[in-house]
Amino acid sequence: MDSLIAESWLKVENAIGQRPQLTGDVFAMREQYKALADRANATRTISRNITCNSEDTFCRLLAERLPCIVISVSYRLAPEHKAPAQLDDALEAWNWAYNNASTLNGDRGCCFTVGQSAGGSLALAVARRLIVLGRKHEVKGIAAIAPFVVHPDGVPSRYIKQYRAFDELGDGPINTKQAMTHFYNAIQAPPGDPDVYVLNAEADLHQFPPTYLAVCGIDPLRDDGLIIHDALKTAGYVCLLL
Repeated sequence: MDSLIAESWLKVENAIGQRPQLTGDVFAMREQYKALADRANATRTISRNITCNSEDTFCRLLAERLPCIVISVSYRLAPEHKAPAQLDDALEAWNWAYNNASTLNGDRGCCFTVGQSAGGSLALAVARRLIVLGRKHEVKGIAAIAPFVVHPDGVPSRYIKQYRAFDELGDGPINTKQAMTHFYNAIQAPPGDPDVYVLNAEADLHQFPPTYLAVCGIDPLRDDGLIIHDALKTAGYVCLLL
């Protein structure tokens, strides 16, 4: 595993004396992730009542470097709230943003869904739900960074040989196979649910807007990104992979 990891990250591990990994149940992992974000100075309190938590830096980078307005969605979390609560919240936020774009000095003709990890999955899922609702014209593009798109128990047969990272990279830094298994169990969505695992919605992929995908090389979710990229390309749509 070490031979696959960047030297700069190995130096971080040496400095802190361990390889940080998310362990325990979902509640324990939340605290561990928050501690990592705080240590990396990725959290900034906006006021006593508002914070972007670990997404603060990402949201600020988008707002500072792109001519766009960023709306960060604080969706309900599992296991307190099972699927599809997360997608319902994200879609409600989309509806509000789209309908109020002009009051924010925005352009509702240029709206995108963007997210990282679970947020990346929601970026794909919101776009897909809009397609199903006959509203695909509302979303002009997607940026999904390290999303999950398929349940390990629901990988289509044609992708099984390609779906290797979940096992091969399951013990890497921070995100692990065990952590993702806890997460999948927490949301309690059937492996075939297209609202959660968008690879199950292949019939809709040909209607997706231009999509940007980023994957992490040492990540159990690596192949999720590679597979959805292949599926979108096969469907004949514009998709950029980093």
